Amino acid sequence: MCTLAMALSGLGSAVSVMGAIQQGNAAAAQAEYSAKVARQNAEIEQRRADDASERGRLESEKMKEKGRQFSGAQKAALASQGTRMDTGSPLAIQVDTAGIVAADDATLRYNSMLERSGFLSNAAQAETRARGSEFESSLAKQASFYNAGSTLLTGASSLAKQWDFWKNGY
Repeated sequence: MCTLAMALSGLGSAVSVMGAIQQGNAAAAQAEYSAKVARQNAEIEQRRADDASERGRLESEKMKEKGRQFSGAQKAALASQGTRMDTGSPLAIQVDTAGIVAADDATLRYNSMLERSGFLSNAAQAETRARGSEFESSLAKQASFYNAGSTLLTGASSLAKQWDFWKNGY
């Protein structure tokens, strides 16, 4: 009867060891999945940042072209009245128009840069989460082996006590 109890105790320890390792593997797999998702999110945010830059560049070009067209229309209107373009109010109008277009373009590029920076920040945060999840995965694997080892040692100790008790007849 004692050998049956010892065998069941050993079997229980073996099952506990396997369970500890499987639990660690499951936790590691979950952490690896989280890392993969975080990396995909980082890639998406990087693409959004690139898109924000490209949209900003295109909008800047459109803004400059509209400014050139408006300035040309102003010059044509003033010239049609026989006005001299290089002095006085006509010159001031042209300078003001160029300044407004330049300020609008600078604002547009600045906003595009801010949008890009936000996406890059999100990408960096997602990459940090990915690295943290990878570290968590490695810790889960290590912990599973420590738990399995502890369970194995506890089971061996219990078996040794049962053996000692059976052998010495206490």
